[in-house]
Amino acid sequence: MINHSQWATIWKWENSQILSKIILQLGLSAIELVDRPPRKSPFSHRRYPRRQPRQ
Repeated sequence: MINHSQWATIWKWENSQILSKIILQLGLSAIELVDRPPRKSPFSHRRYPRRQPRQ
């Protein structure tokens, strides 16, 4: 038989696994949004500066 404390640890572990998966999914979607900004992004010139011609 599994006693109460063991059930509690299993339950916490399962919940933490589910939470970490959710957080991972949220993080991945956020990274996708950052990696693929709209073309008219105000930050595009900061991230990708134009190459200045050599003098």
